Amino acid sequence: MDMTTADAAALLGVSDTEVRRLLRGRLLDGRRVGNTWIVDAGSVHRRRRLELDRGRAWSPRVAFAALLLLAGRSDGGLSDSELSRLRRSVRGGEAMDVVRRSRELLASEAWRVPVSRLDRLTDVAGIFVTAESAIQLINSDLGPIAADAQLVHVGLAAIDLVRVRTELGARAAGASANVVVHVVLTDLADRLADVSVQRVVTAVLLGAHEDARVRAAATEFLSGRLVTLAVRGDD
Repeated sequence: MDMTTADAAALLGVSDTEVRRLLRGRLLDGRRVGNTWIVDAGSVHRRRRLELDRGRAWSPRVAFAALLLLAGRSDGGLSDSELSRLRRSVRGGEAMDVVRRSRELLASEAWRVPVSRLDRLTDVAGIFVTAESAIQLINSDLGPIAADAQLVHVGLAAIDLVRVRTELGARAAGASANVVVHVVLTDLADRLADVSVQRVVTAVLLGAHEDARVRAAATEFLSGRLVTLAVRGDD
């Protein structure tokens, strides 16, 4: 069933211009007849459902599969039908949607690590990016940013936490913490050996950062990955 751009705009609560932008970006299905767009009604209703669903967080399993898609991979352990639905959902969103909906994928712990062992952090299996390198991983032009007084490290999987704490002689801490470990809650930790996956996960982490420049760099990177996913167009 087809509809006009005006009808689509009314259903979505946006302008006719925005509907045309969505069509050009392949976020809605349609075809050109002369100078007129004919919009596929099914894609409009799917888009509307997506808009209603945007505030809902993905489960860790689905969130990690979504980030793998943005990294150019499709081995997130979903069925073909689940993967197809997720791909459409991710394509239809924006960078901050990805950040917000992935919030249950990352858990954080604040630690106090003996100063003499801080330089061993990047030697511990399961830690792939430090605060100093996180920005460079997604935006080499941004330059060094002193994000805060704490170090930030991203780990692999929840099961690694006890081992890593033991190796570093770390203890749970509050105000005295000098390390914050962000853990990716997934049983597919081996995927994080791929630098392209590390970059997407890091961008999602930094997309919620308090520094506006850091957030901007992260969302710009994710926006680029969303464009790439849309252009690929495979289902």
